[in-house]
Amino acid sequence: MRYGAAYYPEYQPYDRLEGDIALMREANLTFVRLGESTWSNWEPADGRFEFGWMEKVVDALHEAGIEVLLGTPTYAIPPWLHRKYPEIMAVRARGERVWYGGRQNVDLTHAAYRFHAERVIRAVVGHFAGHPAVIGYQVDNETGVELPHNRTVVEHFRDWLRTTYGSVDVLNELWGLTYWSQRLGSWEDLSPASSSRIAWPAGMARRPSTATTSRRRWTSSARTPTTQCRTRSRCRQPPARCWGHRNGRAPTRAARGRYSSRPTWAAALAGPASW
Repeated sequence: MRYGAAYYPEYQPYDRLEGDIALMREANLTFVRLGESTWSNWEPADGRFEFGWMEKVVDALHEAGIEVLLGTPTYAIPPWLHRKYPEIMAVRARGERVWYGGRQNVDLTHAAYRFHAERVIRAVVGHFAGHPAVIGYQVDNETGVELPHNRTVVEHFRDWLRTTYGSVDVLNELWGLTYWSQRLGSWEDLSPASSSRIAWPAGMARRPSTATTSRRRWTSSARTPTTQCRTRSRCRQPPARCWGHRNGRAPTRAARGRYSSRPTWAAALAGPASW
């Protein structure tokens, strides 16, 4: 059994790596998780990647006999990405756009987000794939701080509802939309702002939980065959946990199109994979 904790050396106001590792060994830690919220460190400018700051940490941990789990850094976007694509920020149910400066606050369906997220994942995983300290990569597990209601998300949710229920008459009946005069005359009548009290929570509850799975599948698929575990023959992870055993191929069109969140508006992303 491995025993570890998250470690954020980039947050420290001075260099204390040696002392921190000594404390880890005193506490009998066998691995640490690194790097999951540091996109701007990995890629300070569009297309310019820097790995030296993390190499120093991973090398030192390896010398101390401590293994490393690297996190994918895509849950907080860098300033340059926001500057180039301000519309990438999530829109809340009432229509206001989320401000930059937090985490999990972007439209996961935005083409620029998907392109740049996949690129930084491939760069980081590819660079450290052969390092003897690295035992795996964390797939981001925080997907619902801001649940996007951006135009494409709304459209895909409507498409999913249309495919699932067939007609607005069926949806009116199942969601009880006679209440407070919410009955729909067409799919275009359906919006989060007009139906947020009753209709949307009902739809969220009915949406299958496969959305979260599809979102993680997209993230994990953004790894090339050369950036998996240390070959199948020497892998120290069981097949169910090893991305090399499960995703030793380029991401499929369907996988790229199903980057999703938990069952809410963003669950619509598991709909038509036309990305």
